[in-house]
Amino acid sequence: MNSYIHLSKIILTTLVLALMLPSVTMAANNTEWPGRHEVRFAMPDLGNVLSGDSKCIIMNVLRAVYEPEYLDVRHVAIPYPRAIKETRSGEFHMTLDIQPSKGLLSARTPIVPYDLSACYFRGKTKWKGLESLKGQRVAYLYGFDFHTLLPVEFSRQIVYDLSSAFHLLDRGDIAFILDDHVLLKDAMYESGFSSHLFEISIIKHFKVTPQFSDTPEGRKYLALYDRRMKELLQSGELTNIYLQDEFSKDEIKKLFDQK
Repeated sequence: MNSYIHLSKIILTTLVLALMLPSVTMAANNTEWPGRHEVRFAMPDLGNVLSGDSKCIIMNVLRAVYEPEYLDVRHVAIPYPRAIKETRSGEFHMTLDIQPSKGLLSARTPIVPYDLSACYFRGKTKWKGLESLKGQRVAYLYGFDFHTLLPVEFSRQIVYDLSSAFHLLDRGDIAFILDDHVLLKDAMYESGFSSHLFEISIIKHFKVTPQFSDTPEGRKYLALYDRRMKELLQSGELTNIYLQDEFSKDEIKKLFDQK
């Protein structure tokens, strides 16, 4: 009886070792187990569009692009001029811009729309287009050099927090605030002022496109971004991400229209 039990243990041990052998062999032969690496992304917080909230639209898209490739995206919120400078130097892999940025590599596919807009007091100021800015004191965020984009001269008031610009507007220190219309609405809410006090008029439509460092890693992540965005668009997954963030189908079509 004892001999039978002993024999059974030997057979069982042999079977367990046989089952484990393929896994051990696979591990020994596979020298490229997928490890997690990091795409370092520099950009100031931009309200609900880009913030520490992991559910913001930009981070949702970037995660859909990179996480299936075993890459984590780490957003570091720093002032925009520093984000551009340190992406050029290779400290960061990626930042964003509404036009190709010198010394950086621009992606083919945009990530969000940017509707440059002016905010002003309702009733006190009449908007007559760009000419309304002429000679006025205009506030916008540090590093966002809108004066280089607009063919009109105005006095610049740089702010470091967009919601604080609404207090300047309320006191009459400035006549206009410039930024994307969604970001202006977010900042208006954060300022505590009633939305009924202000008007927002769109000046020009842009598209925000990732800009990558001209380094081996930057070029790798750029190629991966362009390939994955194309795949996500074709599969419909990208459209679903934007729909979940309350983009309309027309807005999504306009964003990715190549015309």
